Amino acid sequence: MHYSWKVAHGQIAPKDVPAIKGCDIIWDHGDLATSKKAAREMVRLFHMAHQASLTSNHINGLAVDMTIHWQGSLDMVNGAGKAIEVKTGAQLHLVGASYGVHKLVSDPPHWSANGH
Repeated sequence: MHYSWKVAHGQIAPKDVPAIKGCDIIWDHGDLATSKKAAREMVRLFHMAHQASLTSNHINGLAVDMTIHWQGSLDMVNGAGKAIEVKTGAQLHLVGASYGVHKLVSDPPHWSANGH
């Protein structure tokens, strides 16, 4: 994901993407336009809002990308054991934070141990 962003945005030439053991992606498709198009398609398919890090909380098992939708209200219990009626995303973010799971609002699906 990291290099799909970099290739798609012209930050690295496809031929310069380092080989990564276990990652058999062909970055160089013979011409820059085709290679960038393929990388942009990966960025689109992964719904990437930001360049993926090579040292992210995801790699360390401290983050997850998930989108949550609901209708009406949710009855939940926060980390302090208090019953909470959740009607908005902001309220859900507070409940998550009470368990040590923080929402990065600028990246719609991203939740992590530290909000990054």
